[in-house]
Amino acid sequence: MKRQILILAAAIAAVLVGACTSSQRDKNDYLVAAYVWPSCHDDSLGHYYLWPEGIGEWEVIKQGDPRFEGHYQPKRPLWGYEMDDDPQVVDRWIHTCLDHGVNTLVYDWYWFKEYPYLEGALDNGFLKAKDCRKMNFYIMWANHDVKWNYWNYHLYGDNEDILFSPDVDWENYKIIVDRIITRYFCQPNYVKFDGKPVMSIFSMDNLIRSFGSIEETTKAVAYFRDEAKKAGYPDIFLMETFGGAPALKEDNTPHEKEKIETLGLDAVSFYNMGGFDCDYEKHCENSVGLREAWEQFGVPVFPCVSIGWDDTPRFPAKGENDVTRFNHSPEVFAKYLQIAKDYADAHPNQPKLININAMNEWVEGSYLLPDEVTGYGYLDAVKSVMGTDHIKDPVARVNYDEWELTWSDEFDGTALDTTSWTRCKEGSPDWCRHMSDEESLVEVHDGMLSLKAAVTPEGLDEKRLYITGGVQSQGKRSQQLGMFEVRARLGCAKGFWPAIWLMPDRQIGWPHGGEIDMMEHLNHDNIFYQTLHTGYLQSEGRTDENHSQARPYFDRDGWNVYTAVVEQDTVKLYVGGEEWLSYKREQPQAEGQFPFADHPFYMILSAQLGGQWVGEVDPAELPVQMDIDYVRFYKKK
Repeated sequence: MKRQILILAAAIAAVLVGACTSSQRDKNDYLVAAYVWPSCHDDSLGHYYLWPEGIGEWEVIKQGDPRFEGHYQPKRPLWGYEMDDDPQVVDRWIHTCLDHGVNTLVYDWYWFKEYPYLEGALDNGFLKAKDCRKMNFYIMWANHDVKWNYWNYHLYGDNEDILFSPDVDWENYKIIVDRIITRYFCQPNYVKFDGKPVMSIFSMDNLIRSFGSIEETTKAVAYFRDEAKKAGYPDIFLMETFGGAPALKEDNTPHEKEKIETLGLDAVSFYNMGGFDCDYEKHCENSVGLREAWEQFGVPVFPCVSIGWDDTPRFPAKGENDVTRFNHSPEVFAKYLQIAKDYADAHPNQPKLININAMNEWVEGSYLLPDEVTGYGYLDAVKSVMGTDHIKDPVARVNYDEWELTWSDEFDGTALDTTSWTRCKEGSPDWCRHMSDEESLVEVHDGMLSLKAAVTPEGLDEKRLYITGGVQSQGKRSQQLGMFEVRARLGCAKGFWPAIWLMPDRQIGWPHGGEIDMMEHLNHDNIFYQTLHTGYLQSEGRTDENHSQARPYFDRDGWNVYTAVVEQDTVKLYVGGEEWLSYKREQPQAEGQFPFADHPFYMILSAQLGGQWVGEVDPAELPVQMDIDYVRFYKKK
């Protein structure tokens, strides 16, 4: 079982988006990424300071007014003024995007006043959407200043003092780093290049301002990289995402060069394409020149194509000279998206990332989502250029057609099948310290197996405060290679530690025969742990190589299917049919590195209380139980 607390370690090889090396990228590896401005929901900070009506920035967008003849304001979404933190709304976005060649969303992410801002669109909208893991995503830390009147001049008129500052101290920075790694990097559909999660930052200059110097900021970047490595990633892929591609001139070029080299930036990209002109075609032409100029620094430059520009709902003084007006159509957009695609093809040694501004920048007049004027025109334009051959499921899934059932226990009877299972015995390790023969702790009923943990009843056993139940199939049901699957529902209590795990059905000293922890859950956590142990991984100097994956979003209080696939050269762990961890045999193989194909494994289902890892038990929260719907073993057809 787990011997140490690990937040997570990303041992996902086959699952990682863009995990192939640059020499392996093929012609259909495009990431067509639309930025998401997540302002259209009722965020607590936004409600308090900016949008009291409770509909987010729709409050401002609806008040857009025409400033000249033919000016299209206010913008009118074809699907109405929907909330971007509604998972059903975002699910429709996902399917519409995938049908039209967009396979990645980039969420603007904020930290203001020591608190996340607008995060609900990502956490509640995207990550809780039914098919969210069919879509790639990454975040851009939008660390820019916000003036009082910038996001609602109707309330604050000409007050241009700073409302939200993106500056952070070390304490907040460490919170941010931990939050991003543990909430987002661990998602299997988070974009990673060569295993490195993409970390996009809007303004490195503002980060430098936070820490006071480029030297101190270098330490901050190193801290982020180190924390990612501790979590099991090879590094982060760090890029600056400018608001618009800045023109490089004699006065700023040395500074940009110093930032890239000193901070070790891996790439640069752009939120807007830069080079604004009222003539959309000139705007696009300007942006192409700006993009090419940025190549001089020797790091990848990712192209961006904007759909247009009209931020008049935010600025009462703006008019016809500030708005995209001429040569503006889906056809012209398609022309320059093709140029961006050609640029990606001409740079085969860098990821084929193409950004689009934006998915839903209604307030800035740059959006893919259909409206009442152009309908699906810009989405259709993306499809006409990119097609859909690059649309691939970013998450590997169990293919049940490849497997045949060899044994199962559906727990349909009224008693434990003792030809398959033995009750776990009390022992000295934490996982079995409170195991008991008390019959009520292991119960087969209503088509399920319940394993319970409770306070020791008075008079039953005065030696222990608690008693717990568990079963194992050692010597009765084991299998060498194949698929192992359990459908389970977890109870929660302080100090409760339910687990589903596989051990070698031979007398081999731990951990040299290998151990596969399909699921371990602690207390009331919203995450669980998956871990592999071997002698190689546990040996001195390799503790950071413990292959573990903490999954932050699962149905904690409902039924989940946990799956382990053990093959000759790989072990893969799944949740809900989705692959979360993959561990491979190394070539050449180090001693003890991959023992999983060498012998049969049996299953342990345990409901434990207390111990060094899980912590103290709260007896007031007992009894508690883990329910098992079925256990199934499969062989490859």
